[in-house]
Amino acid sequence: MAIVETYKGYQIEEGLTGGRYDSNNNLVDQVKAYTTISPTGKRNSITKDTLASAKKYIDDTISPPPPPAGRPF
Repeated sequence: MAIVETYKGYQIEEGLTGGRYDSNNNLVDQVKAYTTISPTGKRNSITKDTLASAKKYIDDTISPPPPPAGRPF
């Protein structure tokens, strides 16, 4: 897999996943998949189908934004 971008400290890799062998023994139906790697080097087991969805996964799940600040009294 090749690293295509670093986003918020996380590396995003692009590679192929899936596929099957047809009747002529050719590998077909592979698709691009994006995997995230944390700043500590831990690879996430979830793959996403687009670069944008990998970034959204980082935003929403791995590195969510801080909660909104409360109103001052």
